[in-house]
Amino acid sequence: MALFKIGEVYSGGSCDVFTELIGAKGKDVLYVGDHIFGDILKSKKIRGWRTFLIVPELVQELHVWTDKCQLFAELQSLDVMLGEMYKCVVWSIIINTLYKILETCSY
Repeated sequence: MALFKIGEVYSGGSCDVFTELIGAKGKDVLYVGDHIFGDILKSKKIRGWRTFLIVPELVQELHVWTDKCQLFAELQSLDVMLGEMYKCVVWSIIINTLYKILETCSY
């Protein structure tokens, strides 16, 4: 078993070995990983460690978001307008249906 040196990053191995090496428990450990199940959920649930998920794919997503921010704003505005149009269509259908019902009723 390799010695653990303070101030260095521990990489590889298992959580059992690491816990034994440093004698830490639960919130004493910040676990950094890039696999949501194998790294993050498992170490949090089983060991109670604090976790930090690295998601490299988000870099590209953030670039798209910042580069196309104006388009997203326009899309949101169009979505709101579409919602308003649907409301008008629904009310129009309701009103027309009510008129037809009233026309068929004889008093």
